[in-house]
Amino acid sequence: MRKKTSARLGIYADVREVADLALAHGGGSYECTDTGTAQNFAHRFYRFRQLFREIHHADGSLCPYDRLILPRVETETVTFRIREHQGTFRPAGGKPMTHDDDELFNIATQLAAKLKGEVK
Repeated sequence: MRKKTSARLGIYADVREVADLALAHGGGSYECTDTGTAQNFAHRFYRFRQLFREIHHADGSLCPYDRLILPRVETETVTFRIREHQGTFRPAGGKPMTHDDDELFNIATQLAAKLKGEVK
């Protein structure tokens, strides 16, 4: 018999709430009562993210929570950082690449503006 993973995802509602706040605010911290509780919360976050990915991103695509990084928990505080690019890509020509150079990005931006009714 197949496990009902979607029902199990509901037991992580508290974790999802904090993770959503961390994403919305570009990171942050979550204060627990003690170090053990903080470590348990971090473990539950990783399990939540794994289940969320299995259910909503079974195709292997990234889920929104993949952007969150939790450093090792050694106090009662769980810190959420956002995974970001640390540098600038330069193609072989040497010029830094921008969205202006990306034809597909420009087409997508124009299409999005049309769908929003910003361009006629």
